[in-house]
Amino acid sequence: MSLLERKKGSLDILLVQKLYSMEDRFEDQNWKEGIRLLKESYSYNLSKDYVSFYKRDENNVWELINLNFSF
Repeated sequence: MSLLERKKGSLDILLVQKLYSMEDRFEDQNWKEGIRLLKESYSYNLSKDYVSFYKRDENNVWELINLNFSF
């Protein structure tokens, strides 16, 4: 959890990326899926790092899951 703590209101992308190295530390499928989703959803946009989550709806259209946060 300390890797996801905010410092001065922002997440530290370098700390979050340390989670990637811990992907195989636990056998829990929820853990592995969470790391996979972080990797899949990470993008860099100018001076900010963003993570956005989407899912496909019943019409096969991507729908935003409003959990956006920047680092």
